Amino acid sequence: MLFAPEYSCHCGKLRATIHDVTPSTGNLARCHCLDCQAFAIWLTGQGGADVLDESGGSELFQTLAWRLDFTQGKDEYLQAIRLSPKGMIRWYASCCHSPIANMMGSKSMSLIGMPTCGFHENAIDKMGPMRASMFAKAARKGSTPPDDFGFLPVISRILWRQLKAKMRAKTRYSPFWTEAGETIVAPKILTLDERKAVTPKV
Repeated sequence: MLFAPEYSCHCGKLRATIHDVTPSTGNLARCHCLDCQAFAIWLTGQGGADVLDESGGSELFQTLAWRLDFTQGKDEYLQAIRLSPKGMIRWYASCCHSPIANMMGSKSMSLIGMPTCGFHENAIDKMGPMRASMFAKAARKGSTPPDDFGFLPVISRILWRQLKAKMRAKTRYSPFWTEAGETIVAPKILTLDERKAVTPKV
């Protein structure tokens, strides 16, 4: 059954709706990679809440950007960073430094990963099972993350959705990109020292 959950930053000033959500239109996945941890640590350093679990993992709902519509605060609060010049674009709400979405640096790649901290718990329950847990070797020292599973099946599902979206011309729309192919906000690129300061040591 299709539903359209609301997504919100922690303080509620930035809000969005994700359309046509079912277990077949997205993936729930958990990522322990150093870059996801670094982004979360950077946000915490700017005054945001800690959104990582006890193992340093981020729980994400992976879907396609054209399903997302911002309903409040986009022009005022939506900002982005990149951990390196060619790294993923990581969107956040500047009002409270909540994570919003991660995506590749090309408009043609419409996949986004949205941290589930922005969804109501009831909405997460309708998104299906956890399909993957990844990069356990990069988890916080001393923690006991779940073993990796589901990586290849999730990648296959992502590529299939991306292909279908291209065939339907859905990749032409994204709330994060202009028609000219530029991001709506120029991401701040962290310096090497800034990146080192927020990247955990494994």
